[in-house]
Amino acid sequence: MSTTAPAQIRPGTRIGLAPRIGLVLSALMALANVSNGAMSLVDPTAGQLDPTIAPQPVWISLTLLALGLATLVTVVPAWRGNRTALWVVVVTRLVEAWSALMLPFLPGAPSGMWPFIVTLIVVGTVAAGLVGQALRR
Repeated sequence: MSTTAPAQIRPGTRIGLAPRIGLVLSALMALANVSNGAMSLVDPTAGQLDPTIAPQPVWISLTLLALGLATLVTVVPAWRGNRTALWVVVVTRLVEAWSALMLPFLPGAPSGMWPFIVTLIVVGTVAAGLVGQALRR
């Protein structure tokens, strides 16, 4: 009878301070995505100050929920150094941030959205870049 030692589980590599800051930013952005997506599914006019503006389309709400939940589910494994989880956080934050470029072109979109869009793109790209530093070998 042969006995073999159980396979050792290698703990994830430790990640530095910059990727951890990026993960915190990513988690905060994901929480905002989930809350926005869920609120707008329940009440499409939630959070709108101007009732003449068209409500947020359902597909945008579902996309925000999917990206936010994917990020939130992978933040803890990414914090522990799991490379797949780090990639998921980077990709979901980049997709969410850069997809904001289409917002002004949606029917009924309010004017003056560019400062919000630029801020979202910058913060999302910086968060993804900070998390991406943990992916260097």
